[in-house]
Amino acid sequence: HPDRHLDEEPEVQAAAKRVFERGVEAYTVLRNPAAVELYDQRLREGALRLSAEDFQRLERFRGAGRSTLRPPSRPPPTPEDAFVSAMKTPDGKIVAERVERLIQEQRYREAYLQVGLLETVEPDNPAVRKRADKIAAYLKRVGQR
Repeated sequence: HPDRHLDEEPEVQAAAKRVFERGVEAYTVLRNPAAVELYDQRLREGALRLSAEDFQRLERFRGAGRSTLRPPSRPPPTPEDAFVSAMKTPDGKIVAERVERLIQEQRYREAYLQVGLLETVEPDNPAVRKRADKIAAYLKRVGQR
C-alpha cells in the first residue's frame, strides 16, 4: 500500500502508488463481467489495459441501473467454517464438523464432550481451547455444567 512508503524517496512513493493503482484496476475489472469482456477485446486489439474512456463507459453502463458486479462465487465463510478450517489434521476436521453440527442442533453437552475429544486430536490448537471455553461458559450459564 502506498501509505507504507511515506518515508521513502519520491520515486519509490510514485512506484508504490502505480503498483497499488494497477492492483485496484485489476480487481475492478475482474469483479465486473462487462469489464472482463471489454478487457479481453482490448487485449486482442493489442492494448495492455483499459483506457480511462473504457472505464467511463463501464461506469455509465453501471450507472444506468444495471449492476455489472458478479455475485460472489460462494457464500462468505461462517464462524463454523472458520473453526473447522482451523483444524490441522483430517481427524480434527471431522470432529470439529461434528461439534458444529451438535451446536447447531443445540446439543451443547454432547458438543462439549466432543471438544474434549478434539483436544486430544488437536492438542496445540488454540481454536479448540477457545471453542471449549465458549461451550463451557454457555453450559455453566444455563446450569448444565
